[in-house]
Amino acid sequence: MRLLTWIVLAFTGVVLAAPNLAAAEPRTVCFDLTFREGRDSAGTNTPTSSETGNLRGRHPSNTATPAVGHLFELYDKDNIGNDEYIGRYIKTTDGRGCATFEWEESSFYLGEANPDVYVKYINEVRKTSLQGDKVRAVDNDYDPYPDISWRDGTPTNSNAFVAVNCPVDTQCDIVPVGVALEITTGISSSLAQRVNALDTAQRALEVFGSVLDGAGVIEMRFPCTDEMGCGGHASSPSQDEIRVTGTTGAMNGRSVAHELGHVVHKQQFGQDTFSFDKSLNGPNHNRFDTEYESSATVEGWADFVAAASWWDDDNSGSEPMVAGEAVEEAEAHLNHSCLANRGIGFQVTKGFWDLADSNNESAVFPANSLYPDSFNTTPAHLALGWSAFAAGTSNREQDEVDGGSGDPNGLNLRDYYSNNTGQGGFGAGFEGSLLYHNCTINQDNG
Repeated sequence: MRLLTWIVLAFTGVVLAAPNLAAAEPRTVCFDLTFREGRDSAGTNTPTSSETGNLRGRHPSNTATPAVGHLFELYDKDNIGNDEYIGRYIKTTDGRGCATFEWEESSFYLGEANPDVYVKYINEVRKTSLQGDKVRAVDNDYDPYPDISWRDGTPTNSNAFVAVNCPVDTQCDIVPVGVALEITTGISSSLAQRVNALDTAQRALEVFGSVLDGAGVIEMRFPCTDEMGCGGHASSPSQDEIRVTGTTGAMNGRSVAHELGHVVHKQQFGQDTFSFDKSLNGPNHNRFDTEYESSATVEGWADFVAAASWWDDDNSGSEPMVAGEAVEEAEAHLNHSCLANRGIGFQVTKGFWDLADSNNESAVFPANSLYPDSFNTTPAHLALGWSAFAAGTSNREQDEVDGGSGDPNGLNLRDYYSNNTGQGGFGAGFEGSLLYHNCTINQDNG
């Protein structure tokens, strides 16, 4: 098995890990790679590209979206014999880019003067810096989806998407400038929904990928069927799998990133499940209703991951949304008392956002006016905060059952604060911003 070569598809053709090109005669191929944007047209979870603080927001007027962080492979097309695999690459920027590889000195060189290069899309995404795990789309049998290949061109031109006879010292066009290889051209097919879901996953990886194990693959089963226990729009049964049911889960811009929030949390705990109770108001949680504190904390964290995947926490003008509600709004969801908000998952989401964002607003009643939002760190650093929980069932531990009584409140934000206060990067303003400013100070502290 040949060792995969990772090269960045970028305007400079930067090589991350490849054979020594210094004394060789490398080839360079250039193209753009896009898919059709179909997510969240109402804007209840995601920004457009014109909104302040967006992280690669949607393009409503031009839905051809750059496939940033999506992986592809390059091959040399041979009409006689087998095609030669050249390497695996990742697109790192918006727009057209170039990839460079060695030809004559490579292990796959068989004497052909110049390669005829084409692209295969492989249904995988990763953080563009290549840190952490990748997410791969699989079917319900855990089989990878077939690659999408541009090898055979169009009915009238079999080399329409091939850089034919690519010589040294030349930027060879796979498609002309101003044209892109389109993974999808519509939004209703299963393929289109799968690619949109993968792109949502990539946005979460871009922000949180550095804290993931980096040991392999998170499999995204799509579309999930009811017999498998899909869990609503999406679910995460383990620390290396998410399940997406279909159109809503794939296309709302939130569910996939939310489930990756659970994966991040589980990997920091080193376990596949949580001990939390979401049964206070029936079998399904609601981010805006009162839940047991364990459910509010676990689900509120995952919504924070979804929000931070689309909005820049360093931009003071960012106004993230979750299910149509403003995360940056300082007023508590239930505005008559802080006590009433102790089990509201949305308040947990707002608390984590305030720890990350650069917009340090004043407190609003019923929060204590002495505690403005005054703390700033990175979303990835907050993810590492879950690693401060020891394994066990005692207070402040991963599977807490209060006093051994099975109290469903269990793990909560008070535990997150207590386990991290005084640790590196968790200093002044941590308690005030997380607990007092967001009306979660009344959560169980024992």
